[in-house]
Amino acid sequence: MPQTKLLLVVDDTDLSRLSTCLLANSFGYKTEDAASGTEAIEKLALKKYSGIIMDYQMPGLTGKDCTEYIRTTLKSSIPIIGYTSSEDSKVFATCIESGMDACLNKNCPSQQLEDTLKSLLFCALGAD
Repeated sequence: MPQTKLLLVVDDTDLSRLSTCLLANSFGYKTEDAASGTEAIEKLALKKYSGIIMDYQMPGLTGKDCTEYIRTTLKSSIPIIGYTSSEDSKVFATCIESGMDACLNKNCPSQQLEDTLKSLLFCALGAD
């Protein structure tokens, strides 16, 4: 059941962070949020999350840089979905190259985000 899954939503824009959390909550997930890549890394050190929805373009530690840190320094395989307002295919490719498991446009249909979450969390954690 998704209710047992805790997601970390990382975005530097308050409204985007709130709307993404509300959307994930509507799918049945619990959410916590971080306003920066640095804050996300701090939270990952304190708590276990089932997955991350990561904004690509943030000041300071970008989504790409944060993901690379999670993969190389923390050695974590936590599912990460890149979430971007960009339509540029190079941005999507950069997200995947950095270690993100998927990348979606923030304007994608909500069903696409829900399906991506289900797919990644089921593959990573099984059907608990």
